[in-house]
Amino acid sequence: MVRQAHHDLRIYDAGAGFGQYSYWLSSRLPKANITAIDVKEEQVADCNAFFQRIGRPQVKFEVGDVTKYTKPDSFELVVCVDVMEHILEDEAALRCYSTSLKTGGMLIISTPSDQGGSDVHEEGEGSFIEEHVRDGYNIDDIRAKCLRNGFSKVEARYSYGAWWWCSVL
Repeated sequence: MVRQAHHDLRIYDAGAGFGQYSYWLSSRLPKANITAIDVKEEQVADCNAFFQRIGRPQVKFEVGDVTKYTKPDSFELVVCVDVMEHILEDEAALRCYSTSLKTGGMLIISTPSDQGGSDVHEEGEGSFIEEHVRDGYNIDDIRAKCLRNGFSKVEARYSYGAWWWCSVL
């Protein structure tokens, strides 16, 4: 999919943070248009200034909530890295992603699993990831949530560094 004419490729970076994945994607797909959404206004402003400064005007950041942001049938690819574990209403976000994808589009998610021990589980213990609303996803749970929220095909695996993907067919 990513091998098609890059100037036609529209990508949505959901929960873009500091823009590192938009940067990586725009480095490899310089003609793709990337819309990056994050809730932090100052971060969005900084990222827009940075991408203008480095000559990548095809990357645009907007303030938005991934559980509400939709652009129906607009994107071939939605990328969501280290975001889902922060979202209480994760199924709302998945519905927005599926609505925003064109037919045949793909969602790539990377998020902690329930297999990792990435957080503390005892009352009173401190955590380096206290902003997470869940420790991680069970593979069957994320698959079921994707299928319930507009995705027709889901490939999911436990793997450090690998991404899960769902597609709208």
